[in-house]
Amino acid sequence: MMKPSLLFICGSPRAYGNCMTLAEDLVSRATLAGCECTVAAPLKTLGFDETSAAFTSFMGMEGCRSCGGCKKTGTCVIDDAMRSIYPTLERVDGVVWISPTYFGSVSSQLKAVIDRFQALYSRRLLGLVEVGALRKPVLSIVLGGGEDPYGNEAAFIPLESGSHMFEGHVIERLSITGVDQAGEINESAHSEARQSAYEMLDTLVAQAQVFAEQRTKSE
Repeated sequence: MMKPSLLFICGSPRAYGNCMTLAEDLVSRATLAGCECTVAAPLKTLGFDETSAAFTSFMGMEGCRSCGGCKKTGTCVIDDAMRSIYPTLERVDGVVWISPTYFGSVSSQLKAVIDRFQALYSRRLLGLVEVGALRKPVLSIVLGGGEDPYGNEAAFIPLESGSHMFEGHVIERLSITGVDQAGEINESAHSEARQSAYEMLDTLVAQAQVFAEQRTKSE
């Protein structure tokens, strides 16, 4: 059986916050399930040193300049962490977004990554990628303290819009509230939310397996 590959994109700049804690947990679970895991996040934590997952940091990465350079070649002119993230997005069989909610949206660090997907859109327009019916599965998880009157829902929009640019299809979304202080995600009050995240990840892994097999057959 083919081993599926997953990319976990965590948007929290807080190294030992709830998003990164949950990300470490899910990466460990996916690795035990036989997945090849890659992680992209602003900062690396000790937990990722203890896994076999490859890691890319995008802290301080520049957002889209709207310079139009990618419209000519399909390649972003900025030389930074996205040079690693672009090919990983193309290679993997499934993607997991994990983001905090900041004022009704994702973090500025994660938004910079998504804005740089303009190059992926340009590749579409230039005919450099095949846009077909085969779409890789995506899981979106958003965490928030729960005090924002607009909640977590708006933060899912850039994640789903961004997923469309790499031929992704969001199969599950999970909103977790009441997690503000670091480590709260591990408290018993959030055991049901963690279990939901595990079950959704298991579904993603199964669908990533199918996607990997289908992609191999079509090549």
